[in-house]
Amino acid sequence: MGGGAGYQSNGDGGLGSCTAGILCNTDAYKNAVNTKKLCGYGDWRVPSYDYLRMLVNIWYQPAINPTYFPNTLARFTWSSSLQTDGGGGVWFVNFISGNDSGSLKYGDFAVRLVRDGQ
Repeated sequence: MGGGAGYQSNGDGGLGSCTAGILCNTDAYKNAVNTKKLCGYGDWRVPSYDYLRMLVNIWYQPAINPTYFPNTLARFTWSSSLQTDGGGGVWFVNFISGNDSGSLKYGDFAVRLVRDGQ
């Protein structure tokens, strides 16, 4: 993920913790999923901001359709796209409202992986 991987958790549920029981940051999580060959594939990646924006509709709540994306967390979700202001932030998309913003990579946000080439 651009601009550095983010912060790794110390296991207390703080920065960088993952609900899957893996102490991780975005790169460590992606690497763990690829090592395990989730769904038989090892080419998972963190999608770009533009890709995530295509998944939401700001006129609906939650902004991501649970029919098409079951079990998706309706929360802030990291992208792989750096903000261009030079501050080192990364864009994220809010799957609750459909809005977006940027942040340094220390928030406890969700990660949605997509297969390479998608």
